[in-house]
Amino acid sequence: MKLRRTTALLMGAALSVAITPWASATPLFPQTNYSAGNYGFNQPIDVASDGTHLWVANIGGNSVTELNLSDGSWVQTLSGGGYNFAGPATIYSDGTYVWVANVNNNSVTQIDASTGNLVRSMSGGSYGFTYPLGMYSDGTHLWVANNTGASVSEVDIASGAAVQTLSGGGYNFGGSVTIIGSGSTIYVANAWTNSITELTTSGTLVRVYQGAGFNFQSPQGLALLNGELWVANYQNSSVTHFTPGASPSPVNISDASLKLDGSIRLASDGTNIWVTNQNNATISVINPADDSLLTYFDAASGISAPIGIGVFSNAVWVANLGNNSVSTFELPAPPTTTMPITPLPHTGANFSSYGEWSALLVVLGLALVLLSRSREGRDF
Repeated sequence: MKLRRTTALLMGAALSVAITPWASATPLFPQTNYSAGNYGFNQPIDVASDGTHLWVANIGGNSVTELNLSDGSWVQTLSGGGYNFAGPATIYSDGTYVWVANVNNNSVTQIDASTGNLVRSMSGGSYGFTYPLGMYSDGTHLWVANNTGASVSEVDIASGAAVQTLSGGGYNFGGSVTIIGSGSTIYVANAWTNSITELTTSGTLVRVYQGAGFNFQSPQGLALLNGELWVANYQNSSVTHFTPGASPSPVNISDASLKLDGSIRLASDGTNIWVTNQNNATISVINPADDSLLTYFDAASGISAPIGIGVFSNAVWVANLGNNSVSTFELPAPPTTTMPITPLPHTGANFSSYGEWSALLVVLGLALVLLSRSREGRDF
């Protein structure tokens, strides 16, 4: 009887192994603020990452601070020497190099990301830098948006040589602030002409997005999410998003509940859009599914005149110009799913699968054990 009951249990029961889904932390995005001490933050204005370290441009200190991305610990602060920092306003990295745009001397500094050593400082007429701000690398060339020059400069990364400066014509550059790209496409935000310029990585003009339907007013921040281009409009405290192409259908959001005020930069974490709002010192996290506010952070969270923002190593990093700090917000880990495991049904004597043969062997093994113990006069 014991053998029969055991056999029925093994052959008739369905096995199920459940992996418990990840439970979200409270708060939704755990926050850490870094300031004082060795960090040397002095009006930190922008952030970038090489994948291992965070780099912070300090516009007030003419310096760059390097942190460990894993724990936020200080590594070093770069200044002086040949770095030629003068009003470092933006910072960008492709993983191999770090570039710093200096608005006070119209130069761009190239740094070795692995050591922090100077590679070169680029300036002069051939580059066409005039109040350089936004930067983007397509892997071969560095593209620099010149705010007061109504132009975009292209630089060869390997040699540091100037390639070309785009201006005039139908580009519609003016007060160019931010430049981003994807594949062979580049987008430039033009704050003075209230437009977005789309280029190819060869410098060819594709189209200019402009007009009442977009509601651009001093567009400055740019980000891409799920094929849509998101734009932060500083002057009218709104965000516009649309799918780039010949016939876009822009959506402009500016509801008071979104906490937008002087929206200046934005970033995508792959799920949500994060917006830094300089005027009311907040960070808005927008759910793109319905353009609603998911959550926000303000002075109570240590946010003060936030500007530069980026998503690196499963966290959002923000430079707080107003209180000389950098904030990081941990993103939720991807959830796992419940995974049931059900054995194949027993089909009698026809054991045609590996799973059924395994079940048979288990039963036979138990039978042999029971038989052996019964011969020895023992029981379970």
